[in-house]
Amino acid sequence: SFRDEMTALFPPRSIHAGQLLEAGQCLLMFEQFNQVFKLVCTTRLLDSEEDGWQATYWHNNMFNASLPGDATIIGFTPDWEKSVTEVGGVTLTP
Repeated sequence: SFRDEMTALFPPRSIHAGQLLEAGQCLLMFEQFNQVFKLVCTTRLLDSEEDGWQATYWHNNMFNASLPGDATIIGFTPDWEKSVTEVGGVTLTP
């Protein structure tokens, strides 16, 4: 099964993670060649027992074995109705 929630790992007690969680939402922007994705996302703190936390932590641990076990992992769920794509300067809506 596919979920559209993306995750990101932050150091324990990260100021930036705290700001993202306090705001409850953010704008993620991805740009490649002439295409831009602007995803309006809600944010949430993942619990260490959740599959998303486990997958994110262990994936990152493969590349950095010194990751602390109390890393903060945030989930980002896009609001597709508010998100847009731009191709060659032309805005497309979902």
